[in-house]
Amino acid sequence: MADTDWQRMWDLYHEASDATDPAAWLDRHCNDEHLRRRVDELIAAAAEVDDDFLPTDGVGAREQLDLTREWLPGDRVGPYELLELLGEGGMGRVFLAQQHEPLERRVALKVIRRGGENAEWIARFDSERRILARLAHPHVAGVYDAGMAADGRPYFVMEAVDGEPIDAFCDRHDLSTRRRLELLVSVCRAVQHAHHKGIVHRDLKPSNVLVAEIDAEAVPKVIDFGIAKLLDRPDTPTVDAAPGAEPADFRTRQGHVLGTPEFMSPEQLAGAGTDIDSRTDVYALGVLLGYLVAGRLPSEKTEAELADELEWIVARASATDRERRYESCSELAADLERFLRCEPVLAGPDSWRYRFGKLIERRRVAVTTTALVLVVLLALLVGLAWQTVRLDQALDEASAELARRGQVTDFLVDLFRVSDPEISASGSRSAREILDEGADRVLDSLDDPELYGPLTHALGRIYGNLGEFSLQTEMFTATVASRRLRAVAPLELATGLHDLARAQVRDGDLDAAKGHASEALALRQRHLPVDHPDILAARRQLAEVDWVDAREHLARPEMESILEAYQRAGLGTSVAAAEALELLGNICLKQEDHDCAERAYEQAATIFSAQPEPDDRAVARVSNGLVGAIWRRGDYEEAEAGYRGLIEERGQRLGPDHPEIATYRTNLSTLLLQMRRFSEALSEVTIAYASIENAYGVTHPMTIQAASHFATSMFYAGERERALDFLAATEERVEGHMGLEFAETRTILAIRSSLLTGVNRWEEAVQPLERLVTYYEAHPDTTEPTPYMRAVARLGHVLSNLGRNAEAERYLTQALDFHFENLGPENFHTREGWRWLAAHFDRVGKDKEAARWRERLGLDDPS
Repeated sequence: MADTDWQRMWDLYHEASDATDPAAWLDRHCNDEHLRRRVDELIAAAAEVDDDFLPTDGVGAREQLDLTREWLPGDRVGPYELLELLGEGGMGRVFLAQQHEPLERRVALKVIRRGGENAEWIARFDSERRILARLAHPHVAGVYDAGMAADGRPYFVMEAVDGEPIDAFCDRHDLSTRRRLELLVSVCRAVQHAHHKGIVHRDLKPSNVLVAEIDAEAVPKVIDFGIAKLLDRPDTPTVDAAPGAEPADFRTRQGHVLGTPEFMSPEQLAGAGTDIDSRTDVYALGVLLGYLVAGRLPSEKTEAELADELEWIVARASATDRERRYESCSELAADLERFLRCEPVLAGPDSWRYRFGKLIERRRVAVTTTALVLVVLLALLVGLAWQTVRLDQALDEASAELARRGQVTDFLVDLFRVSDPEISASGSRSAREILDEGADRVLDSLDDPELYGPLTHALGRIYGNLGEFSLQTEMFTATVASRRLRAVAPLELATGLHDLARAQVRDGDLDAAKGHASEALALRQRHLPVDHPDILAARRQLAEVDWVDAREHLARPEMESILEAYQRAGLGTSVAAAEALELLGNICLKQEDHDCAERAYEQAATIFSAQPEPDDRAVARVSNGLVGAIWRRGDYEEAEAGYRGLIEERGQRLGPDHPEIATYRTNLSTLLLQMRRFSEALSEVTIAYASIENAYGVTHPMTIQAASHFATSMFYAGERERALDFLAATEERVEGHMGLEFAETRTILAIRSSLLTGVNRWEEAVQPLERLVTYYEAHPDTTEPTPYMRAVARLGHVLSNLGRNAEAERYLTQALDFHFENLGPENFHTREGWRWLAAHFDRVGKDKEAARWRERLGLDDPS
């Protein structure tokens, strides 16, 4: 075909593919019978390969290339100068190239082979490019660009990995078994990322895992997704390979196998008609593991011996029956990490001897010391046997003394309770002074463990009611220490740990909270049935940690599972179930699933209110959440009345400066901002911020959230420079204390970038957004996609305004595609993303691209 015909065919293919009825569209727009036949072939081939990706733009560099020969080093394609041929297979050739604009860098450029320009080969080639475009992981070679050259052949541009196969790298550097396993763990995480994106690699082998040295660190990169399979789509027949081509470089017609036989799973070797899932990659990684640490494939025998645990791991990963393999690459990686930590591995026998042996291996010094102590204790017990009678008498006296002390405890607890505003409406200063003085006396002077634990626990509950979560944490920490010292029953210790974790969440110490909640859950799981309410409460606490730490995508399925367990146990109307519903409402509200949030809050409110002695605090919490859901569905007046009612009612009970009241004021101020009542919003949030900072300190998550609202209100009330200065100072303080791992630090970055764009300070807005996107891309397993995509969209908008058009368009289309598919065309973020992308297309003159997106979205008006 002539060069112009190739471009025309490619344009018609994309236009027709985006139409509701491709055949009818072509009837109207293509009257060339030969061209129509070629376009129909291309559409049919693409439908067989994959229709789940964004279409390419079909626009490539228009260089003067010889249309009859293969490309050679020295040729130039757009901004890319071909330097050397890196490799070639049945379908494509890969060159090392130098990109000259808009930046200078080395890249890998893959082009379809001369003679492969038929519809099926083009569709397959485009499928590999699209599969790579799905992936964004530090250990997967990424795709940068794509287009079509003057001779009608498509190409795409990838990250150039300056490395060598993983086995050669390990041998050349004589890496220890530990270092080889650490590299393989990173590879497992990368492959798991692909599985999360719905992609099975199907050709994992040493030559497709390259290792490069970057800053003196070995960094593995998974490459060559040329025969990858989509998990949600069946295999489809494609072209036969060219003679002499490597098996891993192409797909074959139905009935042939794909991949490299030594690393292929049995189901993959079986060929056509076999269901392939992610466990075929687990098999290949198991074979690769054995090859790296012992230099052998499953069919080979060598003199190299593996540790028993590694033999078990290799055997489980590469089991012939895939039902016996690890369920995922993450599970394989976790077992390798257990081996590296000298912990029992899942692939090992489930016996107490094995697990006890691993415990001794990890704790040799402690076990030896314990054995000596036991010998000494045994001798002491023998020497003290004659004192049995005297001990019995002492125990009787101790029982009587404890009864007396119990009465003293009840008296002191009742004395301190007068300071709790949920019990005493006075909230008098003198009562608070009694409370603080009593707390100091207990911590500093009381040395009786039988009294110390109950008193610190009672004090912690009262401080929690006052919103003094730092003091509550201090008291509950003392309670847990006392219970450990007294070696109380495991379930009693678990209760103390659970209460402490809950206080630490409210105090902002999420790492400590997760540790204590996990310990409480482990203790309860060893002594209680699986659906016991205490186990469900411990699971709920861990889900709350994930929610506060912006991991709603992990917390929501866990909460839904917990609520199902409450129903199975007949506890669906219990207070515990209401608390679980409340947390589910919080999670759904954060995910913008307003219907789910409203249902959960209403059910929780019904349960809390129906209790014989309703907890006013709990009813107020879920009422606050319900008002938030009402607001999000657009009923502003009802939401405003709801917030003001909560402020008045709870303020009379708790006092105007209580942190709970500040929460309602903050929510009200955000609503007023949306109603464009800026001065009122600033007035409310100023009061709220002062209360919250005073209660929690400057680095608590609640304080950081309030600071974000405070700065935003100042900005829209006209105090723009003051708002930006305040936000920058808050960002510096919080990041210095917590780092980007802290969800609220990321929130501050996002808000500051948003406000900077509001005053057209585009250059300043780039840095916080690029930091956010880089962080999210480096943490794919823990990243909630919604804030990630918002950052991507805003970065694209900023780059578009700076004239960095290629990057801008990539980010804007990536984000808009996500928002459209997950939130729908009417969602605010979808509309905002379309407005930005439409403005970008208008700026660069891409009317045709704008029309394609407009038809797909069904949104004619970018506003």
